[in-house]
Amino acid sequence: MPPRKVWRAVPLLLLLLLPVFLTAALAQQQQQQQQQQQQISFDVTTLDDALLALEAETPSSTSNTQQQPEHTYDEREGEEEEEDYDDDEEEEDEEEEEEGDELGEEDAGSSSSTKTPPSAVSLLHKLEGKLYRGSVKNRDVPTALKQLREMAAPLLTLSPHELARASQGHAVRGVADEDISATAGALFVLGALASTGVAVSHGTPRDVPFARKAFRRAAALGSLEAMLAEADILAQDALSVDEAESDAAQEAHDAALNAAEATCSSGNNAATQQSVVRGSMEGTAGASSCPAAAAAATATTKESQSQTTTSPPPQTPQQTPQQKACPIYIHRLRQAAKDVLHETEASRNFGLPREAMRLRERFRDGGYAAHEHQMREEEEHGFIYDGGLSPFEDDGGSMPATAGSSGHETLEQLRGRYATQATEGSARAHLHEGYMSMQGLGGVQDLASAQRQFEAARAGGIPAAANALGVMALRSDPSDTEKARQLFEEAANSNDPDGHFHLGLLATQANEAARALKHFEAAHEAGHWRAPHSLAILVLNGDKDVPRNCTRGASLLRVFVEERLGWSAEQDDAIKKFDKGDVFGALVHLGMLAAQGSGTAALNAAHVLSRHAKSAGVVADDQTAANLAEPLLLRAARSGCCAEGWGELGLRRLAAGDVAAAAHALRRGSLLGNAESRFHLARLFETGVGVRRRNMSEAASLYRQAISSAGSEAETVPSRVALLWLQLRRALRLVA
Repeated sequence: MPPRKVWRAVPLLLLLLLPVFLTAALAQQQQQQQQQQQQISFDVTTLDDALLALEAETPSSTSNTQQQPEHTYDEREGEEEEEDYDDDEEEEDEEEEEEGDELGEEDAGSSSSTKTPPSAVSLLHKLEGKLYRGSVKNRDVPTALKQLREMAAPLLTLSPHELARASQGHAVRGVADEDISATAGALFVLGALASTGVAVSHGTPRDVPFARKAFRRAAALGSLEAMLAEADILAQDALSVDEAESDAAQEAHDAALNAAEATCSSGNNAATQQSVVRGSMEGTAGASSCPAAAAAATATTKESQSQTTTSPPPQTPQQTPQQKACPIYIHRLRQAAKDVLHETEASRNFGLPREAMRLRERFRDGGYAAHEHQMREEEEHGFIYDGGLSPFEDDGGSMPATAGSSGHETLEQLRGRYATQATEGSARAHLHEGYMSMQGLGGVQDLASAQRQFEAARAGGIPAAANALGVMALRSDPSDTEKARQLFEEAANSNDPDGHFHLGLLATQANEAARALKHFEAAHEAGHWRAPHSLAILVLNGDKDVPRNCTRGASLLRVFVEERLGWSAEQDDAIKKFDKGDVFGALVHLGMLAAQGSGTAALNAAHVLSRHAKSAGVVADDQTAANLAEPLLLRAARSGCCAEGWGELGLRRLAAGDVAAAAHALRRGSLLGNAESRFHLARLFETGVGVRRRNMSEAASLYRQAISSAGSEAETVPSRVALLWLQLRRALRLVA
């Protein structure tokens, strides 16, 4: 072919080959995109994959020279950290040694086998074990903190828009849908550590802004713990503002009273001046000679009685529903309490917990022992009633949990035993057999038999039987509330909590708020598990007959949440750690509870920080311990459960030389009935330090109040001695 013809064919050839080149280039580009997508999907498919990839690239930060199983993911590792507290120390040590051997074998085999990454839930459980739940032997705080931060990182980088979408159920970048709950749990743990500062020795100082952000994000993704913690932080903000306003108002009234007395004593009448001085010493403010001072003193007294926002409100609060809406933190707390209520109904665990131990009291009293678990009489026979077989629930009522008295009986055996005891004349057995017949537990449902059994129990003097018959009456004819009411009143007259509670429900349905308040109060006092929640909703909603009271409603919601979530049992675990020398583990455990709003946990954590943290190496010096303990004492005092927190704060501020702040704290503790606060406030009035001026009559009154509110006879001794000495000096002065 001639050269000219060849060159003419080249463009045609290139045109023919162009689709081939384009196809090959497109295929190569698609292949590269697929590889990139595979790499991206590997990085974000699950949080566990991301952690594995990161750990493969980054060496562990732990100082251990041995390869610990923190990089060997196995489902059992989430459980092996759980410490079994046994009274026998030697037995526990043997168990830990066996556990260590098991871990060694597991780690040895990990190099030759492929491990399946655990779920984020088991990973979180494992990290909590390394941080505080497990034994000291398995403690690895640096690794736990590092991996908790890695777990929580995707949530901390979400934009507000992404967070809002995530709270509505949309996917979160970097977190699998099934891992959202555990990831939010990791963020809560980090927030609690930042909120309390108990891990300051491990590079996690107290950082309230970070805690606020962490709780808000974890709560938006459904973490109940974070929801409670966010509510508590908002509560601290609101109460801090209220207290500042209260203190300013108190100081303004003191200044007004001083000015009024100065006006009275500025005259030339020596008798008038002497009367004013004597009146101020005796507590009358020279009322007979100075009406202006007397009026100012009266106004000051009334104002001081209403200053403390955490003081127990009167039975008829003065706040009206139109006056002021409740702070936002109460809305969050209310939502959390609603979730807790639903969880309780689902678990059917209606038992009342015992009161949590207080380390401060145990320290002050060498003979102090924790209160035994106060079990209701029904539980001794195998049942924990839910508040009277409630007929008011949509699902027919949240029925009581069942538990054999020995813990090994089947329902059939239990029902048979009650039947036998009933034939022998046991009224209590008639009640239990009637309940099982009504519910069909351990056999067929037999309402007629249940009616007969309840009647027999009622004849035997069991108040709960009248309540049960009232429930039966409502279920058979919901419109006939009068018959049910009479039966509930019969039970309530014997202080049956279920009878009171059902009368409260009937009153609520009839829009009789005042009567509902009365019966819910009685049910709460008698120990009904649900009464604090119903009472809180009643006072938070407000009514023309029951004015809104946000402070009391919040306090009742906290009581309900703490009882239902079993925080007293959690604190027992923490105190066992403390008693065994695990100060850091106990502090973190208590800190988790304190962050959610547990006043007793905050009080216990403050005590451990103040007296044991430095010696255990948890903090570097006493000042750091004091700086971390004071916010915890404030949490405890503001929670409404622990007035002694105000007393402790008052003493700390006195020691620091801030007598005005000490007087404010002691005044709040005194209004809440704390004997220690009343004693030290009386000392201030007796000496004239930190208060407007010396007032011997006020000091004597406070000493008497301290004696009446003391928890033991020994606790009254300082107040009795101080009162006797004050009276003796006053008598000598009168004689002179």
